[in-house]
Amino acid sequence: MSKYDEISASPAAAEQWLDRIRNGEQTVAGPSDLLFVTEIAYSRSENWNNLEWSAVQVHAFELMANLFADSRSDGLLDAMRVRAHLIAKHGALAGDSLRDTDSIVAWFFAELPFGIEAAKQKIWAWKEGERVLENASPLRQIRRRLRVLQVLRMAGHLSPLPAELEPWFAIESELV
Repeated sequence: MSKYDEISASPAAAEQWLDRIRNGEQTVAGPSDLLFVTEIAYSRSENWNNLEWSAVQVHAFELMANLFADSRSDGLLDAMRVRAHLIAKHGALAGDSLRDTDSIVAWFFAELPFGIEAAKQKIWAWKEGERVLENASPLRQIRRRLRVLQVLRMAGHLSPLPAELEPWFAIESELV
């Protein structure tokens, strides 16, 4: 049986394949092997309608983030993006591993490279012509993370907007 056939047989089969990687029973050559799983899971989830396949997609992104340091930020971002779309489509469910709005908000703050005041300073410096690449990259990451939260906000799952997020959304359009 090919890897494709094994993974695409069912969500349970795909989760078993991911478990073997987590447990060190199987290796992956790189992030592309796990992206392969996320693509299968997304196509099988029918635009996030099937929660079991959507869970496979989230778990593969998280595993990619855990195994490959270079893919950590993007893997977590993609996992949270899937979660946000699931919440928008199926509703929030506190404590649920896939549909807990609080876990996405907590991820946003846990992954921030600096606080709001430092972000404002870096934006100001950028506008004043200090085009330092080291400042642009973290500001872009913050903007990408805010877009995940925006999915929740537009679906009414961040209403009212938590006070700690207000200053971040206030500078969203200014982020590089």
